[in-house]
Amino acid sequence: MASNQKLSPIIRHSKLIKLVGACDGLLILSSGSYFWICNPTTGKCAPLPQPRVQSSSPWGSDFYIAGFYRHQPSGEYRVLWFSYVCHRGYVLTVGSDKPRSISRPSVSSRLPRYSCQDAFDSCYSSQLNHRGNLHWLTGIYMETPVDIMVFDTVTETFRWMRSPDQLGCRLSLLEMDDKLASCSSSNATIEIWVMQDYDAEDWALKYRINLLAMKTSPQFGLSVRFISKMALLNQRELLTCSCTGPQGPDFLLHCDIDGMFLGYVEIKEAKHPVYFTNQYIQESLIPLPFSEMQEERFVYTEPPLFVGL
Repeated sequence: MASNQKLSPIIRHSKLIKLVGACDGLLILSSGSYFWICNPTTGKCAPLPQPRVQSSSPWGSDFYIAGFYRHQPSGEYRVLWFSYVCHRGYVLTVGSDKPRSISRPSVSSRLPRYSCQDAFDSCYSSQLNHRGNLHWLTGIYMETPVDIMVFDTVTETFRWMRSPDQLGCRLSLLEMDDKLASCSSSNATIEIWVMQDYDAEDWALKYRINLLAMKTSPQFGLSVRFISKMALLNQRELLTCSCTGPQGPDFLLHCDIDGMFLGYVEIKEAKHPVYFTNQYIQESLIPLPFSEMQEERFVYTEPPLFVGL
């Protein structure tokens, strides 16, 4: 919560490890090879079927989720799955187990080999739904410009978009005042570039924030060595996952786009492991997208414990 700098739990369950998707108040959670779709507001949860494609993977599941979106022409909620073991993508409507195969874009010529595997994984990559398109910052943590991958959720096709020529380590894609933004950090300085013209792919530097020059609270001496993730709150506030060094604490730093310190939450010594996702949650009374027949087949198997928003 931005107002009191507290981490507010909404779900507690020993087997839920990853938050891999969020759309219109619906969440997709995973543990190993199992996936669930949930609505924390209504307390409903159901197993999420995976594509039934014959394959074998050492990761426990043959597939990972690259995107979760609402297909506007049909009103259906759909999941974009990628295979670990072949260069294929699959679109699967929530509640169905009949996938539709689509061509998965190749990034091998644009990224180092070690970065290719997680380039689209919603749990590790920086992903943003903007103007009805899913955007991936495929070159996350790289210091050289790498184009942004775009998935049109209406036509369900891929294309590349030019990224800004910003300096430093690329961190996150954001949406600021209904515009696409790209964040990077270099030597504890954050740069935020905003796209001025979406069709022309025209970028401009909008904000530069020096974290070392930030006036912090007396009990918090800020000495940031590395920033791994970043999110935008209320259009003017930033939440960054930061580290002060090998022996120092990891923390969530809360500041505004003008460089004003607003607070922090230390997470390294937390009772439970904490990781920063790229997902936003909103309260919604939307029911799980299953028909009555599908509900009898899929719904309400071992739901998690919802704490409440």
